[in-house]
Amino acid sequence: MVLQNIWWEYEYGGKNPEFLRTIYPIFRDGAVFYKNFINSCERLSDGKVKFGPSVSPEHFGFSNDLSKNWNDIHALAYARFTIESAIKGAVSLDVDHELVKEFNNALQILPDYPTHGEDEIGWQLLWRELNLPCAIFLYRQSQYFLLSR
Repeated sequence: MVLQNIWWEYEYGGKNPEFLRTIYPIFRDGAVFYKNFINSCERLSDGKVKFGPSVSPEHFGFSNDLSKNWNDIHALAYARFTIESAIKGAVSLDVDHELVKEFNNALQILPDYPTHGEDEIGWQLLWRELNLPCAIFLYRQSQYFLLSR
């Protein structure tokens, strides 16, 4: 995801305000796209949306019945990262206050990252809980094992 590299250049490269003013419109426009997409998705009984359909780039293509193409972890991660980065940029620049509210509303209805049952192996991106840019964990028998960050 190209946007992630650009944001990390800003975030970890000294937080140059001029660079942020240059890149913010890219993130704002990407976040507007995701916000609109999220708001067009079917709303489920728990208040979250059924996000997609989308394709996991590393696992499979479109399944005939689309059963594997909803709430894909890659699509959720891209949407969440783009919207959260746009919010940070807007707050830092003190712009687009109404859009920030709309972005936050969209984040609230995104589904949680998919997980597997206790006895299955599953990959999870859990950077929010640990305040890391990205961490990959292995989940097995109710325990998380850090693989990389």
